[in-house]
Amino acid sequence: MKLSWFGLLASAAILGMALGCGVSQPVNVPAQPLPTNDSTAAPDNPLSDAPAQPAIDGLATSPEKLPEKAPPPTTTDVTPPLPVLSVAELVAKLAIPDERQAAAVALCKQGPEAVPALLKALDHQDWQVRAAAVFALGQLGKESAAARDRLEVLAEKDENANVRDAATFALDAIAGK
Repeated sequence: MKLSWFGLLASAAILGMALGCGVSQPVNVPAQPLPTNDSTAAPDNPLSDAPAQPAIDGLATSPEKLPEKAPPPTTTDVTPPLPVLSVAELVAKLAIPDERQAAAVALCKQGPEAVPALLKALDHQDWQVRAAAVFALGQLGKESAAARDRLEVLAEKDENANVRDAATFALDAIAGK
């Protein structure tokens, strides 16, 4: 099965949305007045007695106006490393929408050891889990050659077009195209 470039790009976009890689909505930020260099301008806070500072105040070089340095972090400030998850735990996280993308990427890093678990995930009832598993298999490329037959079936017969397209991409990746 061969797709056009447009089809490949559209399928990649669909898979990205399925994995939660969509574009977020812009945030409306209220407009702020620009600072002036006029030192006689009124302060932003009418309750403040301090005169307004020029716009280049942050560039001051006198020692009394330089910001204080933060103290070095202590051992209690250091965040402990995240636990290393097994392949089975990562495959289970494919079913959690907020963790699906990170789990798929982590499974890619597991290498060929993840292939058997990802093959099981291809039978999941949720198409997004199947698509994430297909994505991970495609990212593994030739390391997931054992999944070729199963991916061919998905590319032809899966009920969801996103999974079918993702399987086509994965097959191309396995073939080295």
